[in-house]
Amino acid sequence: MQTVPDAIGGMIHNLAREDAGIAKLWAEEAAPVIALELAQLIVNDLLSAVQTAAQINDHAYAKLLMESLKDAREQIQDEYVTIAGRYGNPQTLMAFYQQLMNTVKPRHYGTVAQLPATGTAWSSP
Repeated sequence: MQTVPDAIGGMIHNLAREDAGIAKLWAEEAAPVIALELAQLIVNDLLSAVQTAAQINDHAYAKLLMESLKDAREQIQDEYVTIAGRYGNPQTLMAFYQQLMNTVKPRHYGTVAQLPATGTAWSSP
């Protein structure tokens, strides 16, 4: 979960502290987005590694390879947009997370304002 972008792991953790069922619901909704984001991260890293290697080694096909990499990046970005439109993206997950956190029953603890004006906060024996 540490490699998941946009603090998604932290969102699951926060929801689990409030309500395990809601955390599970959110995680099920988030799973395709997490998979998409991780796949995008891996593919972009691989393309960058190939681009770096191609720039280091000056060869006859370097220009053709760079054009192919550019085309591949554009195709991958188009696919990402299509899939994100179907399953959501980190921004839609954040909106869903905020809705869930707002609907989770807040815990009310005593505040300083609830203490008596004089005397102790507890009764004497």
